[in-house]
Amino acid sequence: MERVLITGACGNIGYAVRQFLADRYEFVPVDVTNRIHKTTHHRRPLTQGRLDPEVYICDVRDARRVRQFMEGCSLVFHLAIMAPHERHYGRGSKHDDPDRQSEAQAATWNINVAGTHNVLKIAKQSGVRRVVLASSVQSMWGYPEGTAITSGMPLLAGRTAYALSKAVNELQAEQSWRYHGLSTIAFRIGCAVPHRWTYVRRHKIYSDRVVLTSLEDIASAFDCAAQADVDHGVFALLSRNDDSCWTEPMDETRRVLGWEPKHWFRDDGVATLGGE
Repeated sequence: MERVLITGACGNIGYAVRQFLADRYEFVPVDVTNRIHKTTHHRRPLTQGRLDPEVYICDVRDARRVRQFMEGCSLVFHLAIMAPHERHYGRGSKHDDPDRQSEAQAATWNINVAGTHNVLKIAKQSGVRRVVLASSVQSMWGYPEGTAITSGMPLLAGRTAYALSKAVNELQAEQSWRYHGLSTIAFRIGCAVPHRWTYVRRHKIYSDRVVLTSLEDIASAFDCAAQADVDHGVFALLSRNDDSCWTEPMDETRRVLGWEPKHWFRDDGVATLGGE
């Protein structure tokens, strides 16, 4: 099996990718903690769960450690992120503190942008054949709500440092491919959730329903990206959603990568596509 460095391995997405693709790849999982994150609510911080002894401690900002664990890997799944809950700032909450806000934004920028720079640079130096990385639909959230997104639209990030960091990382990935010959594929991932409708209903994830992405669909897309006959691209990654404004980019994802979503988030529940 192909040896794959996966960053953010204890995160919500990273853990799911490892579980769904365990029989496809030999993972080298790294994270700043070896405690599995469990999402209690998509609008609240992650809570720590059980220890995973298979995960190595590595901060993506530490070039020496990244190089150490990337040795012998031919593929990288880069999922390490910092996503402070900036949506609370400026609304009179306990988070509405300029100093705390500045610290959170600086940490987001440092981890997401500088960390990604390290991963891409060391991947090239280490002979990695491809880096598949997580961007976000937020890299396009600067457009008015309800705008139909198309593949040719320029980046226009939302108002948060996290959104801006994801837009910059898409540019870093393109630069690594265009000027350094490193194959890179970035996914603009929607709101990542388990496909169980009870979970979606229990946590009232309705405002994000048109950009819901099941964890299993994310894992299968990363698998397709790893094997696709394409050197570079930025692709939307959503499960099927009713009333989505991402229809055209999703058509491109399916056409170029040969990927199909398994789950359909509907008003009356979640359907499994493909007749399974």
